[in-house]
Amino acid sequence: MRKKRLLLSPLLLLLTLQLFAQKHQITGVVTNTKTGEKMEGVTITADDHVSGTTTKADGSYSLSVTENTKYLTFSFVGFGARTVEVKGHAVLDLTMEPLNGDLNDVVLIGYGTQRKRDLTGSLTSISTKDIEETPVTRADQMIQGRSSGVQVTQTNAAPGGNVSIRIRGTNSINSSNEPLFVIDGFPGAGDLSTINPGDIESIEILKDASATAIYGSRGANGVVLITTKHGKAGTQSVNFDAYYGVQKVSKLYDMMNATQFATYLDSVTAQNNRLTNTNEALPYTAQQISGLGAGTNWEKAVLRSAPIENYQVSLLGGSKDSRYNLSANFFDQQGIVINSWFKRGTLRFNYDKTVSAKVRIGIASQLAYSSQNDALVNTNGGSSGGVMYDALRFNPATTIRDSTGAYTYTTGPVPYVDLAGNPVAYALSTTNITNNFHSLMDGFLEWEILKGLKFKALAGADVVYTTYSFYTPSYLYASTQNTSSGNAEKSSSVSYSWLSENTLSYDKDLNKHNRLSLVGGFSAQVFDQQSLSGAANSFFTNDLGANNLSIGGTPLVPGSSQSKNTLASFFGRANYRLYEKYLLTATMRADGSSRFGTGNKWGYFPSAAAAWRIIDESFMKN
Repeated sequence: MRKKRLLLSPLLLLLTLQLFAQKHQITGVVTNTKTGEKMEGVTITADDHVSGTTTKADGSYSLSVTENTKYLTFSFVGFGARTVEVKGHAVLDLTMEPLNGDLNDVVLIGYGTQRKRDLTGSLTSISTKDIEETPVTRADQMIQGRSSGVQVTQTNAAPGGNVSIRIRGTNSINSSNEPLFVIDGFPGAGDLSTINPGDIESIEILKDASATAIYGSRGANGVVLITTKHGKAGTQSVNFDAYYGVQKVSKLYDMMNATQFATYLDSVTAQNNRLTNTNEALPYTAQQISGLGAGTNWEKAVLRSAPIENYQVSLLGGSKDSRYNLSANFFDQQGIVINSWFKRGTLRFNYDKTVSAKVRIGIASQLAYSSQNDALVNTNGGSSGGVMYDALRFNPATTIRDSTGAYTYTTGPVPYVDLAGNPVAYALSTTNITNNFHSLMDGFLEWEILKGLKFKALAGADVVYTTYSFYTPSYLYASTQNTSSGNAEKSSSVSYSWLSENTLSYDKDLNKHNRLSLVGGFSAQVFDQQSLSGAANSFFTNDLGANNLSIGGTPLVPGSSQSKNTLASFFGRANYRLYEKYLLTATMRADGSSRFGTGNKWGYFPSAAAAWRIIDESFMKN
């Protein structure tokens, strides 16, 4: 009798081997690295794809694996996945690291703080680590490239040049589109070029209506909250930071030298003569061309390798009930255009102290001085000057100075070369200096009236004093071609801002699953600005520059101005959280401004937002 043979397919054979493979149990607990909390819903899969499971509410798991299982992979939304080896383990406990910070981290919002996981508005938080790795000139440059929906553009590439910030686009045609800056609780702080970036602890960017409504009319373009450094209780450190670098132009334009330019002008003239049947004399003779050589490279004459340096020393520390930060900084950036620069020196003192179990006081203060000499590059050249424009069109056959040592300016050959100012003379001889003194300080008192109920009073002042000096001497192109000899302008301005704010906040866990946070308050702010300016030309001497306008032969009409406005506001916000998953925020601010029209002095800015953390629902755990 013929025997039948049993044939197994490769797939059936693999399944049979898996069924008979020896199994054993692996157990363990998964924990959040930062908070120490046990993690529920972590997905665990074996590399042989035969088994898998998820962790329970207490972070524990139990998984049957075969002898063919080599690795287990642990994954959870918002955390870095981990793959670990199984061999030799019956108990396998591990921790998982959150990505992009912990959702339980507290971030600064308007007039308070909140956990990241409880936010209903759009907010970006920039960490200290990110800030320290970015050597920048201004505080607002630290935001560049670090937040979606935020566009940061340097509108002037000069040292200390202005920066423009747009949060979620442009909102106004004829008014400012810059966001509101709040520094250590002081809204509308002055010139950010005088804020030392090394003193900044964190930056929060409020983008949408839910996040910015607490600042009312001034929050329409977004809000940037800047917190400066304080020490840490129980520690003391002395820090010194310094860096030095060199800036230079990566590529120059490929321009004609003197010989090439003269040859080119001769060829153009000869061609015109042939086409028009004329006999115009050539601009240069062959003998002149042979003696020109390379001539003057005007680009290289006005550009340089420019150093940039920064030095900061700080003393940070604190005791059990107090914290402090004392720092000094000096920053110096030379421009790649000769005789342009920006310098800044700052002193900062921050201090806060817990007076008793219920009372805390503090102060944040900065004194800063900056000086900037801005080369005139953003002009149309010619009689109004323009260092780069004239450098690109100046005749390379012309020397920087003539045989007498005086600066040259182009006079020909006509009609091929325009009359223009010597760019080296304009850069080195023009004074265009802006000096700034900036004092910003505020102090607070916080009193916990009852458990969860706090009163906070904050008062501060922002003072900016600016002087401007401009002078072009008589030997520049403008003076040579016009009757005026030397041009001078002098101006000064001072602006004050006084702030008083009083707030009440209440935080209460109503029960295990309900939490309520309330904040309300009143704010009053006064703005006062004054300016004075004068100008003259036709000076008989250049020795005094713009420091004596009275000797100008043609005094111009002086100018002055003064403006004052006030802002009074009531504001409030309520945050409600249910089961860690359902969030509700309601905000209202009423702004009364002296700038508003008669009979319409108040504007109202309400906002409401709701959020559902669907990821925390049981049906989304896996």
